Amino acid sequence: MFSEIVAAIFSMFFIEPLQAEIAERVAAAKAPPEIVRASQDCLAAEAPRLLDRATNNMGWAVSNAVSVSLGWSDPLDLLDRSAPGCAALVITMKQKGEDSTV
Repeated sequence: MFSEIVAAIFSMFFIEPLQAEIAERVAAAKAPPEIVRASQDCLAAEAPRLLDRATNNMGWAVSNAVSVSLGWSDPLDLLDRSAPGCAALVITMKQKGEDSTV
């Protein structure tokens, strides 16, 4: 029961905003269709893993939720690059971010 509450809270305050931010960044970067698909594959694979980790390690969940919310860390850094689509997504989004700061 308690783990379900933690999962719901983590999902509401972290997973859903992460999905929204990645979708926004992909759209803003005018990413090619393969990157859009990669982002969907990545999030489909990573959301359950992140939720599982959050329910089993509340310190990790709180510290990362706060760190990402305050802009101290990039939510892309929490994605496992070996998961389907994640490597391409992270590389493309980080390159687009570097291009926009130049």
